[in-house]
Amino acid sequence: MHSRSDRPPVPDRIVALLDTTVPFSLLAPSQRQALVGDLLVEYFDTDEQILAQDGPTAQYLYMVESGCVRLVDNRDHRLVDLCGEGDTFGTAGPAGQPVQPFEATAAEPTMCALVPVRCFEALCQQNASFAAFFCAALDPSVRAVAVDLGPGGGWNQLGTHVATLVRREPLLCPADTTVREAAQLMRRAQVGSIVITHGHGARGILTDTDLRNKVVAEGLVIDTPVGLLMSAPVRTLAADAPVIDAVMLMSRHGIHHLVVTQTSDPESPVIGVISDKDVSTSGEHSPALTVKRIEKSTSIAELARLRYDTDRLAVFLHGRGVHPADLMELLTEITDRLTRRLLRLAEASVQAQQPDARVELPWVWLALGSKGRREMGLTGDQDNALLYADAATPAEDERARHWFGGIAKQVNLGLAECGYSFCKGGVMASNDTWRQPLATWKRTFRTWVLDPEPRALMHASIFFDLRAVDGDIVLIDALKTDLGEALHQERGFLAFLMNNALSHRPPLSFFRRFLVDHAGEYRDTFDIKLHGILPLVDVARLMALEALFLDSTNTLARLDAARSTLPGVSELAASAADAYRYLIDLRLGHQVAQIREGHKPDNHIAPGALTKTQQKMLRAVFSTVTELQDTLTRRYGAHLMRR
Repeated sequence: MHSRSDRPPVPDRIVALLDTTVPFSLLAPSQRQALVGDLLVEYFDTDEQILAQDGPTAQYLYMVESGCVRLVDNRDHRLVDLCGEGDTFGTAGPAGQPVQPFEATAAEPTMCALVPVRCFEALCQQNASFAAFFCAALDPSVRAVAVDLGPGGGWNQLGTHVATLVRREPLLCPADTTVREAAQLMRRAQVGSIVITHGHGARGILTDTDLRNKVVAEGLVIDTPVGLLMSAPVRTLAADAPVIDAVMLMSRHGIHHLVVTQTSDPESPVIGVISDKDVSTSGEHSPALTVKRIEKSTSIAELARLRYDTDRLAVFLHGRGVHPADLMELLTEITDRLTRRLLRLAEASVQAQQPDARVELPWVWLALGSKGRREMGLTGDQDNALLYADAATPAEDERARHWFGGIAKQVNLGLAECGYSFCKGGVMASNDTWRQPLATWKRTFRTWVLDPEPRALMHASIFFDLRAVDGDIVLIDALKTDLGEALHQERGFLAFLMNNALSHRPPLSFFRRFLVDHAGEYRDTFDIKLHGILPLVDVARLMALEALFLDSTNTLARLDAARSTLPGVSELAASAADAYRYLIDLRLGHQVAQIREGHKPDNHIAPGALTKTQQKMLRAVFSTVTELQDTLTRRYGAHLMRR
């Protein structure tokens, strides 16, 4: 930090900013004038640390006068916010208690005005509107703290730690405990589950449902050891994990109980058990309840109603501080559940119509594009495919094409009825081209890698984002193994892929002006997905394929893998992750606002409707994306492809 004089005069620019920036503009003129006399001014260089995470308590409320400050949670490399002109960070709350456990670093040369904590507390006591600004969680650092649900009562716990849901000490027993003894312990404690342990760690769980289905219904001897009946391996979450993680884990695996442990270590002591009822605290706006309703649906019409209800759910959760990346994953999980239910309905329908048509070949339904990356927004079309095992004979192959074709057609029609429009490029499982046996899929991917053709790669890039939604995941593993071998064999393909990625460029001119559509329905706007988010998705995919990272298709997971694996790209990957988080936050906020106003959500942002701070931040982000593309173009030699 630069040296500071005892009390230099406060620049006129800061005085003017206080007059026009909420919450300082809510103060009386005399209060602002008095505040100016107590302000300090500090200057920070690029990458200079302002506040250390878990460091000393912030003694000031910082207001950014110029420049940009990056707030980062170093525990999971998560960008919490980017603070621009007029934004505040640091002390937040009328009691002066810091609720911003993040590192603050200057992203560029930055000047801040500092309000001493004693002045901040005094202003909160003197001016209710000023205090309400911070208490209402408008400061991004408060987003991880529980906030009031409003008229419905209660507290939304999705951003709090799962430890807050633990109501009682856990009931534990070793694996050699008999079913009779376990049931007696559960009755005595008046709980519906018991955790089976070995040492300190959880090995399994036995629930009331297990006793009913595995013991009573099967007529088992009640002296059977619980170790033979427990559900294992047990799903666990560390005590400091957010509740949204519990919702996602239960939804993804179709389970109703989670074991909470002190840390993420498998041998960590058990501190309690939470159920799906514990996370269903927000009535009709409960993700867990939405999933349950989907699983019990018996018609496409019913699923369509539930699909449209997810828009309200998303608006509710966004307003309660759920982070955009978590919300996108939750929307994806709900879509996965809906797709699986459609698959069950389609299988039953086709079988009823053609009783002899069924084939027993293993198969898997694939999500592609944003759904494959678990990055769904509130708008989008279908991108899916179907993979099935190789048939033993030509006759069996013909039967498989007919059987899976009938299912795929019904599922794609069902998804369209549920609001997921047909893919304009025809990338859907009902299309014969994208419904193939394993051997054909292997040849297709090898052709893309070993003999790349630009037009084919442009059409097929979303297939590198494939993910299993339902079916036999072993087929996906076999395909990924073959893809990994092809990538080992041929690396020049990355240059073709990079050249393809350059078709998506940020909408920023040489003079840093926003490039917008000048006519049509979306006049004076730009597509933030096409020209902002997709370039970063392309960059992340490219670096992940270079690193042979195929474990996840999620953009942030790919960037994290590149940061820790590829030499010379650590800073690039970190910058890309920051830019990506900012853009998905902006897009989701835009779409939520459209839904609240009764409009259909889209990806078209009007720069003129943004605040000056948002415009400045967006220019900085787009400049970062352009720099990333140019740097990676040189890295992969894509400039050679344009000759």
